[in-house]
Amino acid sequence: MTIGLDESQREALRTAGLVYLLMAITAPIGLMYVPSTLIVPGDAAATADLIRASEWLLRIGIGSELFHQAIAVFLVLALYRLFKAVNEEHARLMVILGALVSVPIMFLNVLNANG
Repeated sequence: MTIGLDESQREALRTAGLVYLLMAITAPIGLMYVPSTLIVPGDAAATADLIRASEWLLRIGIGSELFHQAIAVFLVLALYRLFKAVNEEHARLMVILGALVSVPIMFLNVLNANG
């Protein structure tokens, strides 16, 4: 069964899949592994001690979160190229809300929470 996609849409589909894979590999480091390793629930002093002892791990977590948010911009652009043939207005809104609004908010959140 062949889906009626032209070559640019197929390229956008491949790009989106590759970016999703890249995010799936890098995002869990900053979102799950680092917090579960450094945060001790209910014990701020122990958490601070772990962060002081593993500053490099905290920096890797911050870098991972910033990296996957930057990658999200490319994902939204690939999805825009894919979906603009379906509904260009909705695809434009996805770019505005997905890249121009949420990504800067997440950047500020990561830098504020960890800075």
